[in-house]
Amino acid sequence: MRSVSSWNQNVPVVDTRKLTPDPQYVESIGRNHGLESAVADLVDNSIDADAKNILIRIVRDAEMLRAICIADDGHGIAPERMDAAMTIGARREYGPRDLGHFGIGMKAASLGQADQLTVISRNAEGTSGRVWQKERAARDFECGVVDDAFSQAELARDWSPVSPFWTGTLIRWDAVRAFPSEPHSTEADRFADHIVRQLRQHLGLTFHRIISERSVNIVIDVEDVSSTEPPSAVVVTPIDPFGYPRPGAEGYPKVLRTTLGGVPLGLSCHIWPPRSQLATFRLPERTPADYQGFFFYRHGRLLQAGGWNHAAIPDRSRQLARVAVDLDDRALVSLFPPNPEKTAVTTPTGFPDAVRSAIDGEGITFEDYLNRAGDTFALSRRRDHSRRKVVPPGRGIAPAVRKTIKDELDFLPGQEPIEFRWEHLGHTGFFDVDFEARKVTLNQRYRWAIVGDGSGSLNDAPLVKAMLFLLVEQLFAGAYLGRKDKDDLALYQAVLSSAAELEAQ
Repeated sequence: MRSVSSWNQNVPVVDTRKLTPDPQYVESIGRNHGLESAVADLVDNSIDADAKNILIRIVRDAEMLRAICIADDGHGIAPERMDAAMTIGARREYGPRDLGHFGIGMKAASLGQADQLTVISRNAEGTSGRVWQKERAARDFECGVVDDAFSQAELARDWSPVSPFWTGTLIRWDAVRAFPSEPHSTEADRFADHIVRQLRQHLGLTFHRIISERSVNIVIDVEDVSSTEPPSAVVVTPIDPFGYPRPGAEGYPKVLRTTLGGVPLGLSCHIWPPRSQLATFRLPERTPADYQGFFFYRHGRLLQAGGWNHAAIPDRSRQLARVAVDLDDRALVSLFPPNPEKTAVTTPTGFPDAVRSAIDGEGITFEDYLNRAGDTFALSRRRDHSRRKVVPPGRGIAPAVRKTIKDELDFLPGQEPIEFRWEHLGHTGFFDVDFEARKVTLNQRYRWAIVGDGSGSLNDAPLVKAMLFLLVEQLFAGAYLGRKDKDDLALYQAVLSSAAELEAQ
C-alpha cells in the first residue's frame, strides 16, 4: 500500500549561488535578424527618444566598407543609465507610445550583424559611451567604457541632418559580417548601393505612417572617409501599402468589427485597383500576391506585411485584398505578441473564427469582402480581345516579364518564341534580327552600359529587352518583310544605336 505523505508547499533553501548566463548566449542573439530589420529595430529606439532626424550612414574607406552608423537627435541616454541600456536582457520602462518591446532589441539587432557595437550618447547631463566586442562579450560579458575624448570627437563629426549633436545617440557597427571581406572598389560600390536600396525600401514601408504623421526625417548616406567629397544621401520616403488613388471596388475600404478574448478589433478591409503599377502596390522584394492579407500596426509602426494568419487561404485571386489592423498595447501583449525582429505577429487560436465573424454596419462579412476582392481581380483579367495577338517571347527575357506578356496578350498559334541574347556584332548597331533563327541579338559592345559591370546573366536587361520585344515581335509574324517593315526596322536601329552610344560614353 502506498504511504501517504504530507505536501510541503515551501521548498527549504540552505544556501544561494549566483548563476550568470553562459557567455556563449551572446553568439545566438540576433541570428534571425536581417540587416534591414536590425536597422529598423535601432530606428525604433530613435523614434522612442523623440528624434526628428535619423541618419543611417554606411562608412567606407576607398575600396572597403568599414561600418554602419545610426545617429539621431533624440533626448539621448543619461550617463547613469548607460550601463543599464547596454546590459543584455535588461528591460527599461516603456512609455505608452514607445515602439520598443523586449528590452534586448539594440543589442540583439547589433550583435546579430556586427562583431563590435559602440554606443555614444549625449543628453543634458553629459556624454557617455560603451562598446561591446562580441569576442569579449562571449567570453566574460565585459563591456568597454569608451574614452571620453573619443566620444566627444565622434559626436563632433558631421552627421547631417542630425548635427550639431546637442543631444542624441550615435550607434556604430564595426566588422559588419555581411560586408565584402576583400578590398574591391566596384564590389564596395555595388554592395553599398544594394544596402541603401534595401534599407530605403524596408524603412519606407515599416515606418510609412510615422514618417508621414510624425514628420520624422530618415536619411541614408554613404561616406567615403578617404575622400573630401560630401556623403551622397537619399531620403527615406513613405511607402504606403494602402496608398492607392482610388479603391478597386465601390464602397471600399470597409471597417469590419469583431472581438477576440474580450478585446475589440477593427479590420480595415481594402481592395486595390487592378493592374496597378504603383510602387506602393508592387512592394519590395516580393510579388503583389505575397502581400495579400493582414498588415498589423502598433503605434503606426508596421509589424507584419501580408499573410492571412490562418483566417483565409492565400490565392492569386486575392492579391488585391489588404487588411489594416491597429493593435493597442492590450491586444499586443495578451493576443498578438510580435516576434523579436518585429516582422510578424503570432495570432491566437481564436483569431480565424473572430475574423470570420467580423461584420460592418451594413451586414458585410469577411467572406463577402474576400469574394468582392476575388471578383474584382477576375474581372480585370478578362482579355481585351481588341488587342492584337503576338509572337511569344522566349529565352533571354526574364520569366516574370514573359509571364506578364502572357497575362496581357494572347499568343499567335503555331509561332516559335523569339530568343534574345548578347553577342559581339561586327558593327556599331545596337541589335540584329535573324528571322530564320527566331533570334534578336543585342550588341555585346553596349552590355556593360546597360547592365553595369560584371558578366550579366541570361535574363539581364529586362526593361531594354521587353521594349525591344514590343517593337520587333510583329515583324516575326509575317512571311516576309514589306517596305514599311524594313523602314521601321531601320528606324528602330538608328534611334536605339544612337541612344546606346550615349549610354556607353
